Amino acid sequence: MSSRSYSSPLRDRQAAATRSVILEALGAELADGSVEDFSVARLARRAGVSERTVYRHFPTRETLLDGLSEWYNERVADFPDDVAADEIAPTIAQVFADFDAHESLARGVLASPGGREMRQHARAARLARLDAALAPVLKSADPERAAAARALIFALCSAQTWQSMRDEGGLDGATAGRAVARAIELILNDTSSSLSPTPMEP
Repeated sequence: MSSRSYSSPLRDRQAAATRSVILEALGAELADGSVEDFSVARLARRAGVSERTVYRHFPTRETLLDGLSEWYNERVADFPDDVAADEIAPTIAQVFADFDAHESLARGVLASPGGREMRQHARAARLARLDAALAPVLKSADPERAAAARALIFALCSAQTWQSMRDEGGLDGATAGRAVARAIELILNDTSSSLSPTPMEP
């Protein structure tokens, strides 16, 4: 007879709760700027679990980074897999407002080596989503203008831009988000236009 696996709802809930405790502890370390590197021993102490428990839920560094990215994105909005070009602007406006709502965490992610590693780990997939959204709009544009538009939108859709507009521009996250959203709309409208730029008068 073939063995049948048994799924326990209680065990599943307990596992999910333990996983959440571990990620909450890591998020707290990011928020207070104490993550120089991902130390399993330190993380286990902060979460109140054993190192073995951490490894059971996150057996590799990559799975820990994936879990942390998922946990972070539950608090700070990100671009969904099927985002369309016309959704980029309102999405980044929400992201910037969310950064303000979780300012210590957002700044900790930017400032700490561990946070930067998390962001770098998720970067390729995030840019791929933006690329897929922009492709239909940019495909018929002049290649140089399309490349410039793509680069500008990538630069605008970043936590560093939020931080710069907060610290150097004096804007709150919601205002900065609306400004960036408007800039993205202008870039897309300009790039998708079939009209050539009007030459400047001598």
